Amino acid sequence: MPTIDHPPQGLSHPFLGNQACSRTFAHGYTFRWVKGDRYIAVFLGTCIDGRRVLILRDQLSGERVVSTPQPLADIIAAPTGQWWDHGFTFIHLRDPDGGAVIAIHAERWLAGAVDTYTLRAIGEAVAARYRAENYPYGDVLWQRTGTVAEVITELLALPRHGTPGAPTRARRAPSDLWIPGG
Repeated sequence: MPTIDHPPQGLSHPFLGNQACSRTFAHGYTFRWVKGDRYIAVFLGTCIDGRRVLILRDQLSGERVVSTPQPLADIIAAPTGQWWDHGFTFIHLRDPDGGAVIAIHAERWLAGAVDTYTLRAIGEAVAARYRAENYPYGDVLWQRTGTVAEVITELLALPRHGTPGAPTRARRAPSDLWIPGG
């Protein structure tokens, strides 16, 4: 396992503070990624460094936040291609009382289809494609479950809806396909 002092090639050092990065805080972990990195660093807890310059939305109030270097809990391969720039919008799905974030849901509307993925944990994710008129409760054209990296990579590899090789046959979603609000 790579260490924070010796990150693998393709993972920017998390605490040098010399590159802009994105952080997501979910399920007791911090996921940190720098544009161009081949890996996403995973830390236990809510971890930031002391150089927060641009904060788009700060939802860390009330949480124990660690601002000193922490050991890597894991690294996960970032999906190939420019997965961060594919037109998805994201929402946090909260437990029924509106408290804790239980999943992160992303969707994009493109060319008459809706591509979605929902992440509950590093190893628990689901992606699906729907015809736009069938979203969100209709039959799926395509769906996969697996790790975050697996489902996002497979979803982004799908041909654009309506082009040769794109899924066209709608089918009932398996009962294990978790649909937000469903």
